[in-house]
Amino acid sequence: MKLKTKLVSIGAAATMLMLSTAFAWDGAVYGSIVTIDEVANGPGNFDTRIYLAGGPVMCSGSTLTWAYLNVSDPNYSAVVASLMMAKVARSQVTVYTNRDSGGYCHIGYVSIT
Repeated sequence: MKLKTKLVSIGAAATMLMLSTAFAWDGAVYGSIVTIDEVANGPGNFDTRIYLAGGPVMCSGSTLTWAYLNVSDPNYSAVVASLMMAKVARSQVTVYTNRDSGGYCHIGYVSIT
């Protein structure tokens, strides 16, 4: 009986953790990538920018219809390669962003379907 109670408690804690993580993003936008911009005067100047079909706002508290990654971001090359493949394949993506200190939408996580 005690084991069952512990498992229920662990399950409840895991659910709460997942919910808090889900709400940790300032934006979660779904769609297809229509444009990828690569900035030549970087690094650190919003080096890769993406725009989704329909021009949705990419993060709350902003009016920007694009989100970015910088070369200095961890896993930059893999994420950019995935975004480019998603564009070529016309796959749907979910882009999770956070507003940076300047109010820009910084890509933190990408899911491709």
